[in-house]
Amino acid sequence: MHIVVLAEEFYPKISGGALVRWHFCRRAAEQGHDVTVFTPKQDGTPASETVDGVEIRRPLPSKPSGYPNYAPVSILTRVLYSILMLPLVARYLYANEASAVHSTSHALYWTGTVLSKLFRLPHVTFVGYTPSMDSSFTVSPRFVLERVNFRFWMGDVAFCRSPEVKGILEATSSASAEILHGNLQTEQIERVVDGLDANRIRNRHGVAPDSNLVVFVGRLVPIKNPTAIIDIAKKLPPEYEVLVIGDGPEEQAVANKIQLEDLEARVELVGRLPHDETLRTIAAADALLLTSDAEAYPTVVFESLAVNTEVFTTPVGILPHLSHDRLHTGSLNDLPRIIEKSDLTVTTGIDEQTLGRYSMRAYTDRLLTAASDAIE
Repeated sequence: MHIVVLAEEFYPKISGGALVRWHFCRRAAEQGHDVTVFTPKQDGTPASETVDGVEIRRPLPSKPSGYPNYAPVSILTRVLYSILMLPLVARYLYANEASAVHSTSHALYWTGTVLSKLFRLPHVTFVGYTPSMDSSFTVSPRFVLERVNFRFWMGDVAFCRSPEVKGILEATSSASAEILHGNLQTEQIERVVDGLDANRIRNRHGVAPDSNLVVFVGRLVPIKNPTAIIDIAKKLPPEYEVLVIGDGPEEQAVANKIQLEDLEARVELVGRLPHDETLRTIAAADALLLTSDAEAYPTVVFESLAVNTEVFTTPVGILPHLSHDRLHTGSLNDLPRIIEKSDLTVTTGIDEQTLGRYSMRAYTDRLLTAASDAIE
């Protein structure tokens, strides 16, 4: 197959959605499929390149850098981007034979649908983060645009992450709706865990032998609520030590609060680490802490579960809908109590069942099968 992918979040970005799109395209190319991706131009990226067999085209930017997707100016420029992309991708499809269109962004669902009609191609969509994952419908630009998309532009098959979104799609869209899990890199996790020396990693960060090690991993940005880490650490007994892995605009605020609460001996601001080293640290820890105000499908949670680390998180995105012995959700006020009453024991090795269920291998195979079936 030759799959044309329309995605706003893509390589070399490292957000969860961008990584899922990238790993899907790379795996599809490894399986012998032709993959062409149309994605916005970013600072420092070429207009076109081929990476790991994936052809990437970046004709123009979709929004001003530094603005979130749903800022008013971003909504306007993203709509304009989707309009301009229609003739650009159409010209490509006119000159190149394609098998299917796959769109993964609210701004581009309509573009993918129009292209699929014009060129008589199946259209497979994927819904990652969407406003309905975090709150009930209100009359606002975000929700109105979402429901218009769901009603008219979801193509032949629409994949999503949560039962709520699946229910909305089934009620409003003519597309076949299905929940699709998967975001883990099996080979990387297996490589990192093989021969892991948890004590060496804990000693490197000065963690006492009888301490419980809790790690936070993520960008230090307001939506991740990183200063709440310090509030939780303050409420935990002294035998709990916390590593904060990541960087971002809230880094200084976190550092200031650590000092203000006199927690320098128990909370370490590590900064950003290479992904392999981050995975090793998660695997060596007793628990992962997630304090976000909003998430869709946080990769770090599934990585932690796959390496047998307990997870304590706010009830965001898909997480309240999952059933897993090591996944614990609660409000920021409740999390210290939930952590303290839990039996934290470092268990090395891989949870094969979790890794298999949430692997990118499973995600890729199912999406490719759906595209192939839609062609037939």
